[in-house]
Amino acid sequence: MPRQPLFVGKPVLVVVDIQQSGAMPAAEVGITHMPGHADRVAKATRLIAAAREAGEERLVVAGYLGIAYTSERIYRDLDTAREYMEKAVTELTRFGNLPDLAMVLASIGGVELQRGNIDAARPWVQQALDVAVEAEDDYGAVGAQYTFGWLEILAGDTEAARRRFVAALDLVAESDALSVAQQVEGIGVAALAADPRRAVTLFGAASKLREEIETPVQLPWSIWLEPADSIHEPAKRLAALASARKPASSSISASSAPRRTDSSRASRLFP
Repeated sequence: MPRQPLFVGKPVLVVVDIQQSGAMPAAEVGITHMPGHADRVAKATRLIAAAREAGEERLVVAGYLGIAYTSERIYRDLDTAREYMEKAVTELTRFGNLPDLAMVLASIGGVELQRGNIDAARPWVQQALDVAVEAEDDYGAVGAQYTFGWLEILAGDTEAARRRFVAALDLVAESDALSVAQQVEGIGVAALAADPRRAVTLFGAASKLREEIETPVQLPWSIWLEPADSIHEPAKRLAALASARKPASSSISASSAPRRTDSSRASRLFP
């Protein structure tokens, strides 16, 4: 099922690529937020109240999501982000908007991961996956599986993480180069401990894809790495290997990087 917008005809939300978020280390999450954050939230809250008074309930949801993702991705205010994501879940459940509900449920799980609460994150991400599958929303299922992959990385189960990223890769549309790159990066991180050289090769393939769409990756590859003390050192090793890698040495080019052709393609590429 194609990805459906929150509502047709009006741009609502641009979700910042999680790879580009410039997240702070977990130890710094509690620092004073950037100047102006409280004022912006207050202004947005007033606009949301006006939208509700005017009967524009879908604009209310858009406002909640705007506050939530701005708080999470830009200001690193996870408490406010969580609060407004939950408000959005309530409204989206009432509307029966399953694709966007799946997205927000996975995002709540992501907030809990950033806090280091792996057990608290798991049911939210599972619910997101269940909703996406019910809605036949491959886009939402990819997002949920991707988040699940990082959850398993943080939980220390790299094989489970690999399976999640491979499952996501099987659902990614051929034209979605960024999503392909993200899943390949995840598979690379999962492979790091057992086969660092293979991990770097996978990152080389993902880097080629990102070059094509002019979306360079920044280290670390995911904000999920930030609270994971147990994988900081492997992440540093991968960063060192990647910085030393010569692009020409990669055995996988952008044209031969994994793309979905059938349900077993990813499994053949990444046994």
